[in-house]
Amino acid sequence: MTLAKYISDLLYRYECVIIPNFGGFITNNISANVNHFTHTFYAPSKELSFNSHLTNNDGLLANYISTCESISYDKALAFIDQEINDWKTTLAYDELELENIGTLNLTKEGNLVFEPIATVNYLTSSFGLSTYVSPAVKRITYKEQVRELETVAPILPSKESKRTTPAFIKYAAAAAIIFALGTVGWN
Repeated sequence: MTLAKYISDLLYRYECVIIPNFGGFITNNISANVNHFTHTFYAPSKELSFNSHLTNNDGLLANYISTCESISYDKALAFIDQEINDWKTTLAYDELELENIGTLNLTKEGNLVFEPIATVNYLTSSFGLSTYVSPAVKRITYKEQVRELETVAPILPSKESKRTTPAFIKYAAAAAIIFALGTVGWN
């Protein structure tokens, strides 16, 4: 397996994965949202970013590789160092594409620019959810259709839809109020 695959696996479980002597990938939660102009609903997700200043080894990546491959921690570190050297060599003359993560480019000033891949959602709680485009509701045409129907057959309130309170309940409520006011006034 490649180093990018291990990083991708860890990004589902952790908010930050540091690649020693290279940088760290960071995820930030984004809530579900709606684009009102295109009528598109977006599921909650994790936004992926890269920070080249996170270079200290926290041991997470090396431990994961050593566990998955059943090798020692030192061999996992050697594997990471070899991959990082290959990445830096590739970045010197071309962009580096990391599977299911994104692409890295080196600017003329020597800064790394990261462009995340948009098709992978690292938020496990929204697994299986995708974007959804809803047809627009055309309220004006529905209002016009209702007006046309009302001219043909007017909609009048029926006796069934009217709520009436029986007279004895009204008299009982009035008597209870008068009795309560009378006892308060008497005391």
